[in-house]
Amino acid sequence: MPGIKVYIVLAFAAVAGICILIMLGGFVCFMEAAKAIPDWPTNFGGIAPPSEPGAFVEYLHRVGAVIVGLLIIALAVTGLRRFRSHPWLLVPPLLSLVLLAVVSTIGALVVLGSVSPAIAAVDLACALMVLALMVTAALAARFQRRHPEGTARLAFRDSFSRLALVSGVALYVVLFTGLSVGNPSPGNCLGLPLWGGPPPAAGGLEWLRTGHLMLSGAAVILVAFTAAASWIKRRMERTQLLLANGAGVLLVVSLAAGELAAAAGFPWALMAVRVCAATLLWAVFTALIVREGLQAAVS
Repeated sequence: MPGIKVYIVLAFAAVAGICILIMLGGFVCFMEAAKAIPDWPTNFGGIAPPSEPGAFVEYLHRVGAVIVGLLIIALAVTGLRRFRSHPWLLVPPLLSLVLLAVVSTIGALVVLGSVSPAIAAVDLACALMVLALMVTAALAARFQRRHPEGTARLAFRDSFSRLALVSGVALYVVLFTGLSVGNPSPGNCLGLPLWGGPPPAAGGLEWLRTGHLMLSGAAVILVAFTAAASWIKRRMERTQLLLANGAGVLLVVSLAAGELAAAAGFPWALMAVRVCAATLLWAVFTALIVREGLQAAVS
């Protein structure tokens, strides 16, 4: 298929780029550096990187957003030129451009004014969805290259693939809603909620944090059960087994780093581990879901 190799390279580059971008966004959050650079889109009126740690991370976050945007634009153009008849190659980059516009707008509002925790949660939800869309595009393109006679599509036909899908939805909701629950704290940044974190905010939000903790517990159980079930349902499929159990390991790392960070007063090193593990957990679990859907579609 003409252009499919270029598409695959661009898609996987976009996956790597958006992973790094989400991690940097998490660093900005727990370092409380969202306003470390007072202007937007310039940097203290120029383009040179600042020296202060928080401002430098925010600078890298902005540069990363530009690079990811250019990659997704290139991917969208390739899809429009080459793959208009293949929805899973055409739609994800186009939808990602819309979501990136939302993320950029919210980023500007944070710097130039202020946003509510709910809007911050929307920002993270969009970023995580862009990552999921890029993973989908990358894996669908690989599938399409191996099956040029057909059209890639997703179908969740057996119990394990549906379990992975439900677990992924629960994980997604827990990851982005943490910003809007409880008192402002580094522990509210990207990751599963902290059982040893700060108390909930006053004003009737106790029930919201309790519900979030319950949903988090359900998501943890679902992800862990998916990893365990893979040894029964997918023990002969090496990639699926690796993805499911890799997600389980990342889940444990994210939870452990978060609880240790809360106990130690949120040191940057542990918070960085937590944010990186949570980002990779979402990327790996999305890859598991997409592969399950693609494989079920041809079984």
